[in-house]
Amino acid sequence: MAMSDAVQEVGQKLEGHVVKDGMQQYKLVIPKPLYAEIQRIAAREHTSASDLIRRPIKLGVIVAELELEPGAELIIRRPGHPDERVLFLT
Repeated sequence: MAMSDAVQEVGQKLEGHVVKDGMQQYKLVIPKPLYAEIQRIAAREHTSASDLIRRPIKLGVIVAELELEPGAELIIRRPGHPDERVLFLT
């Protein structure tokens, strides 16, 4: 194996362990069937599993903020379905 090949191989192995500037790393343990479903959806949407996992976390932060506001509602609107309201009781 040439030196550049070896360096490239090591770089690929370390890639998942490098934290980018402005990012925090958190180890998340989830069941294998759930992770397989995440990978399936990520492949369908041409994105990474980690990006797919970040979506509901971002939504959860919004919901956590809404919960602090008296009378706040979250409305879920889907074509062909009646609106659903999520009320937050504080």
